[in-house]
Amino acid sequence: MRQLWKFPIYRRTGFAMLIILGIFFRFFNLDHYPYWGDEFFSLLRLSGYTQRELIDNVFTGSLMQISDLNVYQSTHNDKTLLDTLQSLAIKDAQHPPLYYVLLRLWSERFGDSIAAIRSFSSLVSLLALPAVYWLSLELFALPLAAWLAVVLVCVSPLHVLNAQEVREYRLWTATILLSSLLLLRAMRRPQRQTWIAYGLSCTIGLYTFPMTVFVLVSHALYLGKMEAFRLSKTVKAFLLAISCAAIAFLPRAIVIWQSRQQIIATNLWSSYPMTLIERWGNYGFNLGLSFVAIPHAFSKLPQAEIEIRLWLTIPVVVLATIWISAYVLYFLMIKAPPAARWFLLSLMGVTFVALFLPDVLTGSRRSTAYRYLMPCYLGLHLAIAYLMAIKLRATNRRSHLWRGLIFGLLLSAVVTGAVHTQVKGGLNYYWEPEHSRIAQIINAAPHPLLIGSINRSPNRLPGTDGLLGVLFTLLHRLEPSTWVQLVVEPQVLIVPGGYQYFPYNPSECLLDSLWRKYDASRLQASSQGELWQLKPR
Repeated sequence: MRQLWKFPIYRRTGFAMLIILGIFFRFFNLDHYPYWGDEFFSLLRLSGYTQRELIDNVFTGSLMQISDLNVYQSTHNDKTLLDTLQSLAIKDAQHPPLYYVLLRLWSERFGDSIAAIRSFSSLVSLLALPAVYWLSLELFALPLAAWLAVVLVCVSPLHVLNAQEVREYRLWTATILLSSLLLLRAMRRPQRQTWIAYGLSCTIGLYTFPMTVFVLVSHALYLGKMEAFRLSKTVKAFLLAISCAAIAFLPRAIVIWQSRQQIIATNLWSSYPMTLIERWGNYGFNLGLSFVAIPHAFSKLPQAEIEIRLWLTIPVVVLATIWISAYVLYFLMIKAPPAARWFLLSLMGVTFVALFLPDVLTGSRRSTAYRYLMPCYLGLHLAIAYLMAIKLRATNRRSHLWRGLIFGLLLSAVVTGAVHTQVKGGLNYYWEPEHSRIAQIINAAPHPLLIGSINRSPNRLPGTDGLLGVLFTLLHRLEPSTWVQLVVEPQVLIVPGGYQYFPYNPSECLLDSLWRKYDASRLQASSQGELWQLKPR
């Protein structure tokens, strides 16, 4: 840390301002926009209820007010921490309990308002800053690269926007960095307490997100390379630490194995095919999140114009980010210290190959979910920080061009964060229906009744296709006194009199049953959601 004071004052000031801005962006307006679909499921797990309990209790065809549904997204109910653990074991075995246990304890202490719940993830995201600093020092022994890594993680939209979401991936980010740091430190100065700390960090990582396994495999490959694949004392200590972590995780691994069919059903979205253009477009867009979130730039425009400008802008950003990433990897290969090079290539390569190869063979889309590729992005950001540090120290004739490029990249990240503070939606807001406009229509109507339904599949729990999350995302935008009537098809829906009726995402079967007594007109439509209105004949 003392190395910071050796930098020129303009550089110290710039780093301090960027770090302050990054922290500010994480905590500003946490309740500015409602929860989105995945956050709804996080809250459901937190409440201690299972998805089946929610559907059995709510989708009965009875009239309910939206305020009556808060019990399924709150810790203020008759459920306990044990119920939260049971919910995760029964329905969501793919999500280990650590994050949700900590979040429940946090909410019981500080409340379960939107701001209180999201502030936990924002606070946890700050753990990545000291971890990435020390990890960068271990890799490059270059203080400037370490501080640039902190700045990049602090202001990058990939980290800032996701730090405000009620999901476990910010904690996973911190555990990836911490376990990597402890491994390098244990290899450099082998001490018993360091290896114990490494094993503990691996256990925490596994109980945060199961894909920590890929991180541990990358650690094993790197260690094997550095030790020439000999059974040295360092390798033995590593194997002992990993074995202890595996034994500690064994109870959860058994639960995951026993629930494997449910996990497959819940993740059917990842098996949907993608074209080659869509796949590489997603890769480029996700890489671009390191410095810019494109939808935020057009947030004030109508939805139709947003879609047009996205189609015009995304190809440019995709090509630019792919080129930059390729150059960063090239620079890493030829300029970085060998140990740092192999560590970062292992960290990025194992996770990417583990997700990319099945996608290539089956046409699925797991590798397009950036949250699963967090080890890859962290490795890339560390490599970018090293590249920036080398170029900022250079004195050749191209150094001014590099300084301008670095300034532009960091500026775009800051501008994205600033725009985000004015947007009534998070990063995933743009991929969901136009809930704001739909909510305005319903809230403006006298005595509105929202009608919703989901289909019962013989092989899957209703709602696992995402419709349940989309529906409850809309409910968060409606007045608490709004009445709703929810049903599981093919149950017959008996509509009471005295309301203005608004079916949301109705199936053809539901509309056919309602058309016998009502005239139906579509008020709002987008790629994922429709709002209809019924009027008695």
